[in-house]
Amino acid sequence: MGCLQGFGFCPQFLRWISILYSNPVSRLLINGELSESFPLYRETRQGCPLSPLLFALAVETLYKGRPWE
Repeated sequence: MGCLQGFGFCPQFLRWISILYSNPVSRLLINGELSESFPLYRETRQGCPLSPLLFALAVETLYKGRPWE
């Protein structure tokens, strides 16, 4: 979150990101039936449109250093 704070994102946006990425769960659709939900421990949900954008910001920080300094 420090990276996003450094780019100047507002606290409300940071809370939304935190809510979306803390304790993620998923379900499977098999033969038209939805499974029980289960926790995701290592990755985000497949097809999450926000993940590539957050990754790009993290890489930007690694490449250029901390933008807030």
